[in-house]
Amino acid sequence: MAKYVFSAVLTPEDKGMYSVMFPDIEGCCSQGDSLADAVYMAGDALSLMLTDLEDSNGSIPMPTPINDVEHTPDQIVALICADTVEYRKELQQ
Repeated sequence: MAKYVFSAVLTPEDKGMYSVMFPDIEGCCSQGDSLADAVYMAGDALSLMLTDLEDSNGSIPMPTPINDVEHTPDQIVALICADTVEYRKELQQ
């Protein structure tokens, strides 16, 4: 259980929405109604996925440095933080 930081790629969609994917973590994705919502939802998705990987003794990959993340000019690359200790506490409430 630890704190993590991973790069996420945020892609603008219709009506101000954004989709989110984590290139280093297969299957970890989210979306939001706005950029702020997408960043918030990305943190939740990342925390959930990493908590699951910890619980199953899965391999947590090394994060790709933000400057090395492939993206198109219309996409935003953001660093997303996850604290699995705090996430577990929230789940218990």
